[in-house]
Amino acid sequence: MTNLTNTLGPIPYAIILPGAAPDDIRRMVAHNLKPQMITRKEAIETLVNEGKFDCYMTATLHYDFESAPLTTNYDMLQSAGVLIVSPKDIVETCGSFTFHLNHLIHSLAALNVFLTRTNHLTDEQLYAKLWEGPLKDEVRFLPPSEGVAEYIDLLATAGPMWDNAPSVSDRDATLPKHTFDQQD
Repeated sequence: MTNLTNTLGPIPYAIILPGAAPDDIRRMVAHNLKPQMITRKEAIETLVNEGKFDCYMTATLHYDFESAPLTTNYDMLQSAGVLIVSPKDIVETCGSFTFHLNHLIHSLAALNVFLTRTNHLTDEQLYAKLWEGPLKDEVRFLPPSEGVAEYIDLLATAGPMWDNAPSVSDRDATLPKHTFDQQD
């Protein structure tokens, strides 16, 4: 294991390469982010123990929305050991956008970040759009095992010109879903 320092502190981790199975990605992300999860839990307990909040839930909400470190989904993926390749590198190596997009989608899902309404984009367009925007947008670090999910609606972020855009894929039917969204 390698000990690296990043925006969320030093962590020992295993690198998650493209092609890893979705269950393996989820398990390895949870393992790799365990130190940050422990730090979060301790910070919330400190808020309660110091009497700043009278219940754990209120302290959790305060911490998650006011005190949790600011980061990006890209940095969280890096912190979790997920290897994400730039669109330029995929093109230069004649790589498959579908292969790398699948890896990115399942890696984001392991962080409880889920995509919606993506059918109007090709795999290359979706990968580039995620790389240029949502992966680089500032978010609070919320561990993936805490029942919190982020949704990125790619049609809403596309603007009015895409409102009646034709579907170029049927990707949305196979996108990972949060356990809250899955029907029995």
